[in-house]
Amino acid sequence: MRVVFISSVWVILVIFLIFLCIVSLRLGLKASSLTETDIIMHYSAIYLENERARGRAAQLTDCYALAGTEIWERIEVICAPENVAPYRYVIGHWGQLLRLSRSLNVGFVPQA
Repeated sequence: MRVVFISSVWVILVIFLIFLCIVSLRLGLKASSLTETDIIMHYSAIYLENERARGRAAQLTDCYALAGTEIWERIEVICAPENVAPYRYVIGHWGQLLRLSRSLNVGFVPQA
């Protein structure tokens, strides 16, 4: 009778691959169940909290969304209150915040 010995490297590799499959399945399910409306409403609520904490009047209608332009970006939520710089939330495919910026985005054109 022959005894088969399995190397510990193979055991570690199998455990790692199982872990990778579980994480991939979880992220896939999360991405498929998360809608753009959910993302917009979540980041609009954050915008409302920030503006009300600063004592400014804010509304949900201040916010709108654009499709992402980079490979890892899903959507960009832009909340533009009156007379101040807009909030720009760049969101990834699983709903995570990739970047938050706040500027007027004034493009200066050089004069000839």
